[in-house]
Amino acid sequence: MLDRETDMKILLADDDRDLLNVAGALLRSYGYKTVMALDATQVLPSAQREKPDLILLDIAMPGGKGTELLVRLKRSSLTAGIPVIVVSGSQDPKMPSLVAELGAEGFIPKPWLPESFVQDIWRLTPQLSW
Repeated sequence: MLDRETDMKILLADDDRDLLNVAGALLRSYGYKTVMALDATQVLPSAQREKPDLILLDIAMPGGKGTELLVRLKRSSLTAGIPVIVVSGSQDPKMPSLVAELGAEGFIPKPWLPESFVQDIWRLTPQLSW
């Protein structure tokens, strides 16, 4: 755990409410603020309104195709500068390179381990002042 509060805000986008709750609790235990979106239609408006420092994006959510959402996030002038890490259970071996080509900073496969999840986020986004 961090011994200080941080102003860093992370948008968690996933249709699995239990996973959102676990990830949110884990990130909050490190002092981060979290915002949650349960379907693809909520992600872009939430990102534009909340201005998170990072988006953790599942690409298989109701309300739209995740790869198209990633492209929209990276093309919007309000969200283009926000790092996006795709967190997905996709078994497609090309998925990490595909999302990288679309602008994602990284890919974390599901299921992820709580012991390494936050360290994986830090490793994939060294440009943020963790």
